[in-house]
Amino acid sequence: VRQHFTLGGIHVLSQQQLRTELSCLSQMVGGMNRLRFRFELDSAAVASLSMDASYNVLQIIREAMSNSLRHSGGTSGLVALRNDGGTVRVVISDNGVGFDPKRRANCGLGLQNIATRAAELGATLDISSHVNGGTVLTIEIPGAHAKSVT
Repeated sequence: VRQHFTLGGIHVLSQQQLRTELSCLSQMVGGMNRLRFRFELDSAAVASLSMDASYNVLQIIREAMSNSLRHSGGTSGLVALRNDGGTVRVVISDNGVGFDPKRRANCGLGLQNIATRAAELGATLDISSHVNGGTVLTIEIPGAHAKSVT
């Protein structure tokens, strides 16, 4: 049984819980779909995330993977957490059909939820997609926000 804890009303995950959740997610998705995700988790990036940031990152990854699984038609994807000079970079990509980013406002709640969570982390969000060219979602969490616990 997986548990999520709250601290002052904020959901939190420890580093180990984040690793466990991502491992479970990888196994669950891998057996259900033709879209296969590869995971690259930099230990320093995971270690630099606060518990509340870990929870938000997990939810962002789940939402992005769900979007890819439902809409991309792709065969391969990547989920990466990297430490880039004090910034934690989260990248979720696929080789699917992509979409027109100019029409993103009509794409449903998934991308809005991701944008809201990124804003809560003080992170920048970049969504790059081209019709028939796949999608890359990049979130950069500044070190000051990665370490903070409210």
